[in-house]
Amino acid sequence: MKNVIIWGFDSESAVLAMSTLKEKKIIDIKAWIGQAPVCTHDIIGLIVGDFNKESYYGYGKDIYNDVFYESIYQFMDMMSRHSFYAEKSFHDNLNIFNIIYDLFSTLLIKNKVDVVLFSNLPHEGPDLVLYNICRKLNIKTIMFYQTIFPNKFFYLFNIEDFGKFSEIEAINEKLDLKIEKKFEKNLFYMTDTKKKYDLFSLQRSSACSYVSLLINIFNRKNYHLLKGFLQKNSMNNMRKNASESDKHQIGLETKYRGENVPLAKDLSRRFGSYSRRFLQRYSNHKESRKNLLKILSRRIDLTKNFVYFPLHLQPELTTSALGGIYSDQLLAIERLSTLIPKDWYIYVKENPKQTELMRGQWFFERLRLIKKVKVVSPDFNTYLLLKSCIFVATITGTAGWEAISGGKNALVFGNPWYKFLPGIFSYDSNFKLEDIINYKIKHSELEYGLNLLLRKAGDGVIDEYYKVLVEKYNVIENASSISTFLERLMRSA
Repeated sequence: MKNVIIWGFDSESAVLAMSTLKEKKIIDIKAWIGQAPVCTHDIIGLIVGDFNKESYYGYGKDIYNDVFYESIYQFMDMMSRHSFYAEKSFHDNLNIFNIIYDLFSTLLIKNKVDVVLFSNLPHEGPDLVLYNICRKLNIKTIMFYQTIFPNKFFYLFNIEDFGKFSEIEAINEKLDLKIEKKFEKNLFYMTDTKKKYDLFSLQRSSACSYVSLLINIFNRKNYHLLKGFLQKNSMNNMRKNASESDKHQIGLETKYRGENVPLAKDLSRRFGSYSRRFLQRYSNHKESRKNLLKILSRRIDLTKNFVYFPLHLQPELTTSALGGIYSDQLLAIERLSTLIPKDWYIYVKENPKQTELMRGQWFFERLRLIKKVKVVSPDFNTYLLLKSCIFVATITGTAGWEAISGGKNALVFGNPWYKFLPGIFSYDSNFKLEDIINYKIKHSELEYGLNLLLRKAGDGVIDEYYKVLVEKYNVIENASSISTFLERLMRSA
């Protein structure tokens, strides 16, 4: 039986799967960080900093320096995705890092943990710290990543292996999946961009839409604040009623802020905080949109020689976890501008879902300084750009997959899942422009490479956001698939 810590896996089917493994004595859960009632630690509390510890414990002092220097830049980048941390200084975040470090090092060492399971790649901030402590303590980590292919997920043991999957054996029989040769894809997570829901989207400009959305967002916030308060207090009551032996097994009891605060006072405090953040974000959005409009190119000539660079939505896993130093997308564009001929351009298109986050004044000033760049409106048809460009450049975006499946090469700066498929070139010291210009993709070889890759994928839905891709999705059947897969992994761990 393996001593495990679980990060995530809090959907209905995942909880059933973990319960099955626990009943079969495959795993002994020492801590479970999630939102399900069975979880020992509230994942939202950890992510937004709405918790405090009873004491400093001091475990893991000998590996602290290594974890700190390997984590701190990426940790800060990941934390920028949480609005709570927008109000925090560098040193506030530094102190939060250290509190989280002590929490996880204590849990891992005190409980003699063998394996830590992540339902996704670490990308929230605290999960990165947990992962890097595991690496230094030689504790096995298993991470999962849901694919855009129905009922398929990748898994890996080291983040550096993502895209290569060299440590993963083929677990499926020979596949014969056919891929239609075209750029266009029906990506379910992009369909809502046409509705322009997001209050802070850089596409938005209507004052009327702000008024209606402002009313709606505060109504939703009130609902979620009340729901969150009740759930949190329910979890706290379960923790208070836990026996001392249960608490000792967990290894470290966390006490959440507001657990004894009256509901009205807690809602008032949170509502005030959300209101301040909303007003600040609204102000930042207006400034970001104004700066974007200043540098938009009014005429886009598709007959020119150009590289198409669609910006990622940020902050997101695709750049913060898989982009390396190119989570700074402008660095990639700057490097690209030094590679292409003088008469070429880089057509940069803002992500339709991008908000004001990571789009401050100096982002647009820096982008303006790259003379080969023409900034395309977020509304411009991405497939026209794909069809007309010489090649596509991206960090890890789906645009790279769209490009090669339509017969066009792509240059990647990070580690996407498709990194080693035909037509993909990686930006490194060995990259030569003539190689990507001259290479012709054979669609049959692309299909063959994809099928080899998917032989290493597991069957099931780890991330329930993707269950819409599965026809007649069934919670019980999915739980069975996950538990069977994890049991095999645990027995070989």
